[in-house]
Amino acid sequence: MHYYYNHSTYDDAKDEVKIFETRYADFAEFWNMLTSDRKWYYLHPMFVHPEQRDFVRQQLAAVDWSVHPDRKWQESHQRQWKKVLTDPDTYYRPKI
Repeated sequence: MHYYYNHSTYDDAKDEVKIFETRYADFAEFWNMLTSDRKWYYLHPMFVHPEQRDFVRQQLAAVDWSVHPDRKWQESHQRQWKKVLTDPDTYYRPKI
């Protein structure tokens, strides 16, 4: 088993999107990489595997959302985390 991380960056000066795909040997390796950014919780997740959701919820309970001064920005990211932590586990699976 591996953990797949697909992410993108946007450079507004160049109007350029770059897409990255990285595989990690296990969740711990992925989590260490993700949380090396102290503001990891301001990333915009699209999916969190159901087996990791309780752990991620626990980690989110300890973050300081106020590092960003705009309350609407904070709430926007909190809503996104709530969505991906409650989506059905079949959300991104192909329909057969």
